[in-house]
Amino acid sequence: ADATWLQQAEERVIGFGPFQVASLGYSTPTPWSSPREISEQDMEVKLRELAAQLDPDAPVIFNLHNPPYDTLVDRAYKLTPDMRIETAGGEPMLAPVGSHAVRTVIEEVQPALALVGHIHEARGTATIGRTLICNPGSVYQDGILQGSLITWDRKVKSQRFVSG
Repeated sequence: ADATWLQQAEERVIGFGPFQVASLGYSTPTPWSSPREISEQDMEVKLRELAAQLDPDAPVIFNLHNPPYDTLVDRAYKLTPDMRIETAGGEPMLAPVGSHAVRTVIEEVQPALALVGHIHEARGTATIGRTLICNPGSVYQDGILQGSLITWDRKVKSQRFVSG
């Protein structure tokens, strides 16, 4: 927060070239009860507080930890109550685990881009209305950094996944 060469963006709207970036690093509850988990209601309150700060004339990027519910970027392995992966026909089952609040606010605000994470195995893109949602996924256990290169000019022109 005291650095002179970067901006602390958490729970803030900051300028990034012609864009305004709204950042929120929380997730909704998981089976692991990890730090920085909040309820859907608290998630919606925090997102609406950020959305209220947005300039309606400037394009918006959401930088969120939690993906929106029921998109290709929120699919995770479906777990049994004893934390085993459910299978059907010998194949692991996937289920949507994203946030309803994130989806609702994306539907309302329609940012140009929503950068998300949280679901490591859900690398991909999805759209909600005019919003491109991008989850680069994660293979941190193998020491591989994954990301996404985005080209834009007031709107997203292209997206490409990269890793190294």
